[in-house]
Amino acid sequence: MRNPLPVAVTIATLLFVPAIASAQDTTKLQPDDMEFVKKAVASGMAEVELGKLGTEKATNPDVKQFSQRMVDDHTKANEQLTMILQNKNIEVSKDLPPEAKDTKEKLSNSSGADFDREFMKVMVSDHEKAVDLFTKQSQGGQDPQLKQFAEQTLPILRDHLDHARQVEATVRQVAGNSQTPEQQTAPSAGATATQQATRPPSPFGQMTAEDLIGQAIVNKNGDKVGKIDDIVLDRDKAVYAIVSVGGFLGIGAKHVAIPFDQLQPGENKTILMSSATKDQLKAMPEYKKGEAGYTPYPRNQPFGS
Repeated sequence: MRNPLPVAVTIATLLFVPAIASAQDTTKLQPDDMEFVKKAVASGMAEVELGKLGTEKATNPDVKQFSQRMVDDHTKANEQLTMILQNKNIEVSKDLPPEAKDTKEKLSNSSGADFDREFMKVMVSDHEKAVDLFTKQSQGGQDPQLKQFAEQTLPILRDHLDHARQVEATVRQVAGNSQTPEQQTAPSAGATATQQATRPPSPFGQMTAEDLIGQAIVNKNGDKVGKIDDIVLDRDKAVYAIVSVGGFLGIGAKHVAIPFDQLQPGENKTILMSSATKDQLKAMPEYKKGEAGYTPYPRNQPFGS
């Protein structure tokens, strides 16, 4: 009889290594393959458990829908991996990893918009790790079954990551719009300096907003998916590119706010957003010029400063 993988734990891919696999015959797997199994099982359990938490606590309908998708998709993936491991006589622990329990507990203590925001932040971070894990296994795995499993699951994880980024952008916009004018325009003393000091280095170096406005955004296939119309800061001083999508000669285009850390310098004065498609950008919440909670990024200030 098939032992279903435990449907449990925290985020979109926490890639921690639990005390998981005791095996009757682990000699069938190379060390790197066994390491992949440990991490993939842990993250899969985490996705389902956190997804269940999201369906219970999320207040934003997009977050709730994303959470249910995590439960559904990762339950299927967990079952597929379980079958592979059973065929190899590898038993997987049903104990939840300590890191997963801690993350779930922290999220359980938040509620409302705070939960939605922190939940999606975790989902984006962990799915980035999951994509990296499954990419490496699909390219360099030694076990044919595990390599095929990674190849088949990777497109789903990449789609999860795109979806998570879109929803995270939505909840951040909602949070910005829910603040009072005083909260939006009057940060606490020293907050701006601290936020700018802790901002990670930008790949755009000495380029400025003036340099980027008007440049095309392309995806990894070289398809143009939009154009940068503006660069703005939200109330937390996070940088966003305002991108126009669709339309003709600027007429009928939709504007969306893209987190700046999703962009990289491309070739021929283009900006790369590797996993973007026009349809995915069009599905994002619309940004309206002058929207509350956003201010223009200083036009001549280098991003690397």
